[in-house]
Amino acid sequence: MTTTSKADAPARREEYRRLRASGLTIDQAADRLKVTRRTADRYERWRRGGPGTYRPAGWTRDPILAHMRRYPHLVFSAIDLARVVAGSDRARGQAITGITLLLNEGLIEVVMERSGQQLVRRYCLAAAQLRQAA
Repeated sequence: MTTTSKADAPARREEYRRLRASGLTIDQAADRLKVTRRTADRYERWRRGGPGTYRPAGWTRDPILAHMRRYPHLVFSAIDLARVVAGSDRARGQAITGITLLLNEGLIEVVMERSGQQLVRRYCLAAAQLRQAA
């Protein structure tokens, strides 16, 4: 197998899509691209749009905002929002990216709450967004 940079990945995925559209099997496309079957399986998930596919940075922004508008008077932790938009608290980092975008746009606000001895960061709709949701 050859080593390639991450910058080449979009071109390889497009080439994989083209090879599969021409009728090659997954194994044949993997051989042609000189990638492992595991990588070809990842390309196949990407091609079909299933779980484990590449998503652009900030993809959580819109689902987070929609969820917060659906429940305008609640506050959420990053883990709460990750579970809602990605179905797993393991997606906390992705949720934080979406949260950061919304904070920078002034659409949501940070609320610090005390939980025992610790301060906990939670998020709610900004006041202007609350008026729109009402």
